Amino acid sequence: MILVTGAFASGRLSAVLKEFGLDEKSVFDLNSNDISTLKEEKIIYHAEKLAEHFPASAEKLTDTFQEKIVITSEVGSGLVPIEKSDRIYRESVGRMNVILAENAEEVYRVCCGIMVKIKG
Repeated sequence: MILVTGAFASGRLSAVLKEFGLDEKSVFDLNSNDISTLKEEKIIYHAEKLAEHFPASAEKLTDTFQEKIVITSEVGSGLVPIEKSDRIYRESVGRMNVILAENAEEVYRVCCGIMVKIKG
C-alpha cells in the first residue's frame, strides 16, 4: 500500500495522478461510493470516510488496500474542533492514518500539490 495524506484542497489527487501516471478512471471515491463496491480501481480517495469503522476493521482494510494508493486527509495540524463529535471524528481519522501509515510501504505528504516522501 502507498498512503498519501495532506490537508483539504492541498492537491492530493492531482499529485497522485501525475506522480503515478494514472487517470480519473483509476479513482474510487469514498465520497460517492461504498467500500463494498470497490473493484479494480488503483486509488482509494477520501479514505478518511472509513474512520468510523476503525479500529475494528483496521486489519481487513489494510488487507483490502494492499495493492492500492490510499489518499486520506491530514487532520492533526489544524485547530481543535469545538464540537465533541467533531473531536471524536478527528481523533478517529488520526488513529486510522497511523495504522495505515504503519502498514504502508510508502507514505507521502502533499502540500501545495507537491508530494514529499516521508516513508519508504
